[in-house]
Amino acid sequence: MQPEDTLDLERLDRPAQKIHQDLLHADREAALAALPAFAGCYTGELFADEPYEDWAAHARDKLRDSVCDLLSRSAALARASGDTDSARGWLRRLADLDPHNENRLLDLADCLLEARDNSAAAAALERVERVVDEQDLPLPGRYFDLHKRLTEGISGD
Repeated sequence: MQPEDTLDLERLDRPAQKIHQDLLHADREAALAALPAFAGCYTGELFADEPYEDWAAHARDKLRDSVCDLLSRSAALARASGDTDSARGWLRRLADLDPHNENRLLDLADCLLEARDNSAAAAALERVERVVDEQDLPLPGRYFDLHKRLTEGISGD
């Protein structure tokens, strides 16, 4: 690991900690205002050129988990405040960062249905099907609820 790598980590970690603190202290506006700049700094896997090094894997997983947590919380805050456009953006980014997490994909499908974007919601539900199939898991009950809303929305249009 080179000194400039540490600086890159610190450049991401400091704003992440600040956003976490803002969310913890219910300063939602400050957290939401800082998130786009932070998310823009996270442009891909940390130490991608060191895929098999334990030290890199730990740092990579810690940072990805932190980013995913911030995106998830920010999407929930945006949805709660009625900003479905921002919520959809954060949830799409989250689904891209954590593509094998069916719960995140279900959150995305739910938000897309709320925004009446049925084709994108259907695509998100198809991704859920593939993920649970790959993991040899049953489809969660929430999937069926969302699928029903989707089919009712399509037939009701």
